[in-house]
Formats: sequence, structure tokens, C-alpha cells
Amino acid sequence: NMLDAIQVSVFETALVPAVAKAIEAAELQMAPEVQGRIIRLVVPRPTSEARTAISKQVRKLADHAKSVLRSARQAAMKQAKALPTKDETRRAEKEIQAVLDEYTKKVSAAAEAKEKEVLSV
Repeated sequence: NMLDAIQVSVFETALVPAVAKAIEAAELQMAPEVQGRIIRLVVPRPTSEARTAISKQVRKLADHAKSVLRSARQAAMKQAKALPTKDETRRAEKEIQAVLDEYTKKVSAAAEAKEKEVLSV
């Protein structure tokens, strides 16, 4: 099935062995099949362990994104405190928190959807 394979076309014939060797050295669990200037890689179906590892990576990336959002919130809150009146500061802080909550939900929803996709067989 072509959906389970990657085909690499190497235009410089002399480089085919080097490209194949580099693919092998990358330890991708794919054995390159050289056919002239074309290198074909059969992509294995992910094991349950691999899917679990990918799911953990998704969660880790989502946590990092949330951390970046919190840092941006802290920076924005510092700027809000510099506003001339307390009312303006409170209003700005409320808006900042609303934006943070919105994007945190978006990150969580995207991560959950991707985890479900990865873990489904």
C-alpha cells in the first residue's frame, strides 16, 4: 500500500548510497530499499508502545504551550499594572485572563483530540 511507504527520489546517482546510509543511521525502524535513483521506505504501523510514547509527547507539548501562555499572561499583567487607573488595570487583567482561558482550552482540546487519534487503532 503506497500510504504505508515513503519514496525518496535522489537526483544525483552518486549520492544514493550516502542517502540510504543516512536513513539507516537515523534509526527510524525503516529499511531503505534502493531501486536505481529511488529509495523506498516502508513505514511500519506504530506499536501500542509507540502510540503511548507519542501520546505522552503530545501531552508534554501541550503542557509546554500552556506554560508559554502563562508566561505571556504574567508579562501582560505587569503591563496592566502600569495603567493609569485601577479600573483600567482591573479591566485589562480581566481581558488578559479571558484570553488565557480561551487559548488554554484550545490547547487542551487540540491535545485531547490528537491523543485520541494517536491511541485509536
